[in-house]
Amino acid sequence: MFSSYILYDTVAIEAVYFPRHFSNECTGSSGAAMTATTCGTSSAATATAAASRNEDDEVYSLTLRDILLHRLTERYVGRVIPSRGLCVAITEVMEYSASSVRGAAASAWLTATFGVCVFAPTPGTRLKARIAYQAAAGVYLTIDLFVAIPFLVPAESLVPGSCFSAAQGFWYLPLDTVDQEGGTHGAELNAEQAMAAVTVGSAKAGNGYGSGPLASSMFSSPTPAAAAPYNAYMVGAEVIVKVESCTVQSEDVLSAAEEADGVGGDGTIHIMELRGSFVGDALGPMSWFEKGDGA
Repeated sequence: MFSSYILYDTVAIEAVYFPRHFSNECTGSSGAAMTATTCGTSSAATATAAASRNEDDEVYSLTLRDILLHRLTERYVGRVIPSRGLCVAITEVMEYSASSVRGAAASAWLTATFGVCVFAPTPGTRLKARIAYQAAAGVYLTIDLFVAIPFLVPAESLVPGSCFSAAQGFWYLPLDTVDQEGGTHGAELNAEQAMAAVTVGSAKAGNGYGSGPLASSMFSSPTPAAAAPYNAYMVGAEVIVKVESCTVQSEDVLSAAEEADGVGGDGTIHIMELRGSFVGDALGPMSWFEKGDGA
């Protein structure tokens, strides 16, 4: 699920990141020149005072490596690295070069070699996610680690037998019932009738998720309508999903997409995209398993 890589990059560190040392003289209210010692407590004096308070405590001293780690975190963490995946952490700063100051902002430029930890799940990985929204193409998921990366469970990869209600805009699964004459066809017929009832109730309330009086009773109360043989995929519900593919575009593909967009073409492309599946044991909405365990 997580992978480590070693990267090499050039980093600019603005002057604001460096500690300020008041080595020059400053003028007080009396107009007399005062040294840094009288203008403010020096770092050495601060360290001495801290050590005298508690000899066991070590005074934190900001280093260039700390500043560099902070700048790299700002640049990479929470963003997708082309051909790699979603960066979740800078593991370490291995080495860096001497810096050179240039530019109007007097920034210090240096090169650094550092390690990154990226999220790019391999096929077969199981994740806990939530249903973000639904469409005829399938069910879109989100996880706490990210919200902007598309994560789709295509229609053909949902729990086998799932159906889409265009009127309500969500997927549902007809359940098998004991019907010796009709078999599973009876379950599908009952589910269709139940969905029709949801449509009528929600049309009165104007809610696309069936929040009308009749629809609400079907989802929450043990009435004959609530016993309708189907389970609905609900937005916000927790699911267990198996990763089928994780696609991370390269810089070349992204550059080509930008060029196509610049000449009037449709250059829209997702730098990272996940595809999942509910086909298999213990996959799909977790509430369905809880119902099964309590039955």
